Amino acid sequence: NKEGLQTIDKNPDDVRNWLKYIQLQQKQLSSHRQKWKQTILERQISMLEKALERPALKDSLILILMRLKFLDQSNMNDDFHKVISVLWEAYLEQCPFNLTLHALYFQFKVSSFTRFSETYFREWSIEIIRKSKQGIEATKDEAMKVLLENKLLEITAFSAFILDECGYRERAAGILQGLVELNVFEPSDIKSKNIEDRLELFQGYWEDANSFRTGEAALHEGWSLSLKGNEKEAQEILESSFIGIWDTYLNVVTQRKAEETFLEKECFDEEGEVLRKWIAAEIDQQKNCRIAQLKFDGERIAKDPNIVVFYDDIKDYMQHYNKSIHTQLIDNLFEFYGMPGVFNRNITFVDDRHWIEAVSEKIEEILTKVDSELENSVRELQKGNLQTLLLQKNVFLLKFPSYEYLHNKSLSTLEYLRRLLWCLLARYAKSSQVMSYIVWLEGYFYLYGDQMKDLKNAASEARKRIKSLLKDNDKDVSLWSIYIEIEYEKSILL
Repeated sequence: NKEGLQTIDKNPDDVRNWLKYIQLQQKQLSSHRQKWKQTILERQISMLEKALERPALKDSLILILMRLKFLDQSNMNDDFHKVISVLWEAYLEQCPFNLTLHALYFQFKVSSFTRFSETYFREWSIEIIRKSKQGIEATKDEAMKVLLENKLLEITAFSAFILDECGYRERAAGILQGLVELNVFEPSDIKSKNIEDRLELFQGYWEDANSFRTGEAALHEGWSLSLKGNEKEAQEILESSFIGIWDTYLNVVTQRKAEETFLEKECFDEEGEVLRKWIAAEIDQQKNCRIAQLKFDGERIAKDPNIVVFYDDIKDYMQHYNKSIHTQLIDNLFEFYGMPGVFNRNITFVDDRHWIEAVSEKIEEILTKVDSELENSVRELQKGNLQTLLLQKNVFLLKFPSYEYLHNKSLSTLEYLRRLLWCLLARYAKSSQVMSYIVWLEGYFYLYGDQMKDLKNAASEARKRIKSLLKDNDKDVSLWSIYIEIEYEKSILL
């Protein structure tokens, strides 16, 4: 301790000296009895406060976060989180453009709410987002700006997920869907305009009753079509192929019937009737997961006006992001609907014998056609060492969840995401991630489409689309591996 203090005295503006001393205290904390731990914790807090009094260290993020962490651990009384909250806000005023600090404060605040209301949370989170945007605008360094935008997106996505938990599912979906529309599907001929004009055009598109969002009607990008001024074509597409609302499928349908039967038997009193209606409404919301379309959803809107998401509901969350972040916007939307991300997914290997053998044969066929120098690799395949080969050749091979995973998803949600993926493929041409996802999702319609009364010829049409992708990308091992597994699943169902 004495040596640590002497080192600090010699160079008090070096943050490393303070951190070494705190680390030493931390070791002592783990070796002392419980009655001494509070004393050591208070000493650590005191040292951090002294460090932060130094002009050269007052904005040190690591010292700020350590002080807040130790204060939180000290937990002096039940209302002590209020003291910490005041300190957080003081540091945010001190470092207004530090988005890492804003993101961490956001998490702290949500975890320590004593009274929670959607209105308070929304207003509070919008204020944080507004300050974050100011920080991005004030930053000149492009690399730093991208890092800050990532933090802003983290805060925005978290806000949407909390709104969903509060029961405002359509508004949450509107935020994430709006960000994808604004960034990924923005028409190329308006990108030269200034930000204000682009947002004004987006507002007009978003609130046009005769327009549709990308994925809601056929395989068209809604915004691009609306800007062409071809209102008649857009209206025809909307009326002929609007996604509508379909009942949920397989497990959820069965589950709903079981729950309704249980409720009819068990809930006879007035309170039970209220409970029954509430649960029925919660179950029903699973299929009403998309935001309302003004022209087609009059009955739904009459029952619940909150399902209409106007531009004013999402405008504070809208931001033009760097192109490198667009894939994360897409993943956020898919994850919101309980689906795997399209781009940020881990490559995994599964030891299913039928899958390994079938994929091995296909890879051997492709490799021998593509590169005659890969004879050694083919020998490895014959030995069954598929994983080693794939790692050596950096082959992009995805193993998606079992299709049972999709049985409790709304059919209309799956159809919306399927259409959205095809529109994404037009933007991310030849993307193995997008194509693999399409084959996997089309595979579900191929396997179970004959039972989907709301979709005509779903199975045969899905198989045609898969075959078309395979034909145009016959050397993509990932597509073949997924298709092989689909056909294996089909053989089991038959």
